[in-house]
Amino acid sequence: MNNCVGRMNSVSEPSREDPPIRPDSNRWIVVVARVAAAATLVSVVSLADTIGDWADGPRIVTLATLWVTWGAVLLAVLVPSTVSLTAVRLLVPSIAGVALVRMLEGAEPAVWLALSVALLATVLTAAAEVGEHFAQLSAYGDERRFPLRCPAPMLAVLVLSWLVWFAAIVGALHLLLATDRTGSDVGAGIACAVVAVAATVALPRRFHRFSRRWLVYVPAGLVVHDHVALAETAMFSSADVVRVEPTERSDEADLSAGCRHAGVAIELADFDTVVKAATPSTPGGSAVHVRTMWVCPSRPGRASSAWAARSPRR
Repeated sequence: MNNCVGRMNSVSEPSREDPPIRPDSNRWIVVVARVAAAATLVSVVSLADTIGDWADGPRIVTLATLWVTWGAVLLAVLVPSTVSLTAVRLLVPSIAGVALVRMLEGAEPAVWLALSVALLATVLTAAAEVGEHFAQLSAYGDERRFPLRCPAPMLAVLVLSWLVWFAAIVGALHLLLATDRTGSDVGAGIACAVVAVAATVALPRRFHRFSRRWLVYVPAGLVVHDHVALAETAMFSSADVVRVEPTERSDEADLSAGCRHAGVAIELADFDTVVKAATPSTPGGSAVHVRTMWVCPSRPGRASSAWAARSPRR
């Protein structure tokens, strides 16, 4: 991304008429979400109280896992970045998942409290404003980043992958640490552990790839930074951009990876070339000539307003 900014700045010098690029997220949502994520401490303490009568092995491992998870969540909300965003969106639901498992085993009041707090934090940290805030705090210089919405099919795959990862961890702990385990339990537990380790290696990278999908404004123009939809980052100088306006999905070249929500249309003064990501039918990617293209920021109205505000003469 740093290289992209350098190349854009070499294309066109920023105009003195452009105001500084500043975030304008709904800060109260961000503050509440960060507080809620940190408040999952309540969930961890409540869950810890419900497993006091477990055997030493399962209890110690479960407690250690919960406290390490909460510590990582706390660090992520104290130091916001795109990496922190990935960590929060992976780990906060895990605390809710543990509470749900305990609730299914026996609904104690402490478990209901743990589940309620963790679910609230999960919902709030998934908000678009939180994604924008965390991404913006990782920006270089005068960049303004607008996260791109994850298309529904890809979101479904991410959620399913997370569920497999979480179920594998729970299954491994339950089967390998049970006091009355049998030989078949050990075999199944080892299989779950292998799946859990493999998913722990692969899943954060997959989630982080979607945390780094942005429409970016820089003083010299705009950038579509999306390695899910594009093989190469698409960069356009301010002089080449005619308009950035909110619109429903239409006939523009689709650079949204198949998003079905409202987005923004980016119109250029002349045709340019973008390289779309590889598909089974085009394993090397495909170059397309575009003059008007369509991307899908999580908040398209805010993205178009920010472009108009920084370039009132357009």
